[in-house]
Parts: sequence; structure tokens; C-alpha cells
Amino acid sequence: MKLKLALIIVSATLIGSLIANIHFYVQQYNFAQDRSLKQQVNDLRSQAENLQSEKANLQNQLNQTKAPKIITRLGVTDVRSSPAAGHPWSGRIRLYVAGEVWNVGTTAALNCSLHITLHQADVVANETCIELGTIAEGSWKVVAVDIYYEGSALTNWTIIPEGSW
Repeated sequence: MKLKLALIIVSATLIGSLIANIHFYVQQYNFAQDRSLKQQVNDLRSQAENLQSEKANLQNQLNQTKAPKIITRLGVTDVRSSPAAGHPWSGRIRLYVAGEVWNVGTTAALNCSLHITLHQADVVANETCIELGTIAEGSWKVVAVDIYYEGSALTNWTIIPEGSW
């Protein structure tokens, strides 16, 4: 009888231990699986954010292709001598700018101008803006302008296209 009771107690203890181990194993498995699923969710969120960022970049690039694109084909000459004695330009030195300003984009460029700055060393000899108006897509404006200044020869000049694009 004592032996049967001892066997029942040992068996019950082993069964209890087995159940506890199974329960512990299932909890550990569920914890690991839960952690793995949370990591997958975080990874998918990160991928979604990256895809949204990439979509925004691509949309921005697409919008830029629909914008005006201004290019210039200009010649510039620093004219310091008169064409002939008694000519109306005698003694009037100038920077002569001639050529074309093109819009090779797919939409009109509004309020276009050329911002021109003439430099004599560190001094600005003249600064002016040549208004061109609207340049339709695929078209151009002709430029032929004299920008007068006084003093020594120019050391540098800048011509910067401006407008709404």
C-alpha cells in the first residue's frame, strides 16, 4: 500500500512537473513568437515609411519635369571704344549683351528677367534687371541690350535668369 501511494505521489509529481514544463515552454514560445511578430510589425512600418518617402521624392521629380526650364544663349562684349569719331556712342562705354533666353520646359515661365551685375574689382559698376515677361513653353525671347557704366574696364559680370518657375 505504501508502495502504491509512493508511486502515485511520484507519478503525480512527475505529471505536475511535466505540465509545468509544458506550460513554461508554451509561454516562452508565445513570448518569442510575440516578440518576433512585433519586430515584423516594426519592420513593416519602417518599410512603409521608406516607401512613402520614396513616393514623395518621385512625385517631386515628376512635378519638376512639368516646370519651366530656362536656358540662355548669350554673347557679351565689353565695348570701351567708339565705333567712329562723332558717333552718338562716342565716349560711352558699355557692356553689350545679345542672344536668346529659351524656355525648354513644359509650362510657361512667368515674369522672366535677366539680373545683370557689372563689377570693377570689388565695386559694382552697374546692376540692372532686363524684363522679358512670360516665355511660353518651347519658345524664346531675343535679347539685345546695352548696359552703360563709367570708369575702368570690367573685371567680372554676372547674368542670372530669374522668374516664376
